[in-house]
Amino acid sequence: MLDSNPTFVTEPETFGNAFNNTYRGIIDYRPNTQIVEVDAATHTVVTAAGPVRADVLNVIPNQRAGQFAFDARLVNVDGRWAGVGRSDRSLRPRPRACT
Repeated sequence: MLDSNPTFVTEPETFGNAFNNTYRGIIDYRPNTQIVEVDAATHTVVTAAGPVRADVLNVIPNQRAGQFAFDARLVNVDGRWAGVGRSDRSLRPRPRACT
């Protein structure tokens, strides 16, 4: 898994445990990896560190909260996301709003 982020953004403890323990040696997790080009014909992703070939490529573009979250001033995490409470999925800083 090639990730442009320096670490797991969503539920870092959960995903960190999964990739560092449960799937260690099965799934190759590479943080801070910038994709430069995708060659679907050869199943190759070209990164700043060089090419990576894979049997399955699922390229997901950089993501962020939708415009309505910015308009409602709910975006408060890394300038890209609306913080959500893990236990009740309430939006932070508006605890009475839910996802």
